[in-house]
Amino acid sequence: MVLTRAGKTIRDEPYSDYDRRTPLHVAASDGSVMVTNWLIEQKVDLNPLDRWGMTPLEGAVFGDHQDIVAMLQKAGGLIKDRGTGQLIPLEESHTPELMAWEIPDDELSERTEIGAGAFGVVMRTRWRGTIIAMKQLHRHLHHDEVAKAEFRTELKLMRQLHHPHIVQFLGTSIETDTGLVSLCFEFMHAGSLDQLFRKSEVPLSLGVALEMALDVARGMSYLHGRKPLPVIHRDLKPGNLMLTRAMRLKIGDFGLSKTLSVRNKMPQDVDTNFTMTGETGSYRYMAPEVFRHEFYGPAVDVYAASMIFYQLFCFQQPFAGLNPVDAAKMASAEALRPTLAQGLMPPELSRIVRSMWNPDDMARPTFVNLIDQLEPLATWYQDEEAKNAGGGKCCVVS
Repeated sequence: MVLTRAGKTIRDEPYSDYDRRTPLHVAASDGSVMVTNWLIEQKVDLNPLDRWGMTPLEGAVFGDHQDIVAMLQKAGGLIKDRGTGQLIPLEESHTPELMAWEIPDDELSERTEIGAGAFGVVMRTRWRGTIIAMKQLHRHLHHDEVAKAEFRTELKLMRQLHHPHIVQFLGTSIETDTGLVSLCFEFMHAGSLDQLFRKSEVPLSLGVALEMALDVARGMSYLHGRKPLPVIHRDLKPGNLMLTRAMRLKIGDFGLSKTLSVRNKMPQDVDTNFTMTGETGSYRYMAPEVFRHEFYGPAVDVYAASMIFYQLFCFQQPFAGLNPVDAAKMASAEALRPTLAQGLMPPELSRIVRSMWNPDDMARPTFVNLIDQLEPLATWYQDEEAKNAGGGKCCVVS
């Protein structure tokens, strides 16, 4: 028996902090396997509730500490059902990841639909005085397992991602009347890069275009370099690149993303046990190896970015005149690439884009390499444009 102060065991008093978090809460949420195991052996209360009504098991779930989740479940750990207030097994609960990030439904007002996709709708709403964006599954897909899986993927990733060029995740909201779940994000006032391409007839200046390309590369470098688990976006396209009022790009929509197991330090060294095949993503931006259902890794995002950079630098849609599926077929079978006729973009940018869409995925540069190449070019073009201010080439969309 392990003794504490005054000869008492750790079971004898309700040790907790000002948020009513017990030692088991702290150990489980921080991923301390040995401490959690010791506390279980001491037969402490497995299901105390902290100030927010969370049990230690729920903290382990939010921290994605799977060993501790299994350990607590085996010992009798439960979570609190937000509907009934009862303690129930994890497998009987609604998605537990929702609860720690919950934004009360009654704090959201002025909801207006601003967009829709295959799986859901996006709404503009106001939360505590701040305009935010809300993504919600289509009502008819509320029980669709594929749609719910994509939704859970985005939720699991977004609550872990923190970078200036990743759209900021704020929390989840559960509709009081229907139980429908929404993901809440910062509101991107200038819309998407796709919208900018569609509504502007004036090309971006190369200084502006290069800064946007760098925003993409910096965000993607963060994702591919995450430790211990890099992230492949798998659906990089202008519609998933969002713009702030200041026209800075942030990467969004992580419903198709995957985290990778890696065996070495470099993110491109994907564990051979982790395999991904199949036509995942958008055809016009899809890497040939994806279309051919071959194994693939982070280089698929570099290929997709090559098509985005092409459009940024020359203001033409890649494979213009071809439908997306035909474009993907010809890129795969015939190594077709968008035209890079002389004069369409400067040679130094053409070389970078060509390297990014190389048929050999292992020969494509990493996003870290691309940042090194793009930064001096961006500085040079921006300096030149500043000297020639008033030329009218730069397009800024409000």
